[in-house]
Amino acid sequence: MLDTIIATFCILDDLLHILHHRNDPQAKITDREILTIAILACQEFGGNMRKALQWVKALHLFSFVPSESRFNRRRHRLMPLLHALAPPLRAVWEALQTCSLCAGYFSDACVREYSRQPLSDCA
Repeated sequence: MLDTIIATFCILDDLLHILHHRNDPQAKITDREILTIAILACQEFGGNMRKALQWVKALHLFSFVPSESRFNRRRHRLMPLLHALAPPLRAVWEALQTCSLCAGYFSDACVREYSRQPLSDCA
């Protein structure tokens, strides 16, 4: 599951970079981290955002995890962006599922690089 989270974070980071997306400079957690937690909740916890937040906080995946209320406010604000990112994100995931070379890339290069530190420190 951790490999999936890291790969999701990497893909979101790349897509947001391509779109020249900027975070609010006052935010303690980036939009890519909020979106990663939201996708994690949908993929692994049946859409239960509270469980996903607790899990991320327990594993110290990000340097800061917001309260459930603040997370939900940010998530709702980012929903249009998430809907815009859904088709390319789905396409990348489908390509990764069918391409053993791509899967090897994520399990070796990306995961090795990003697993050394909290995800929020990487980009």
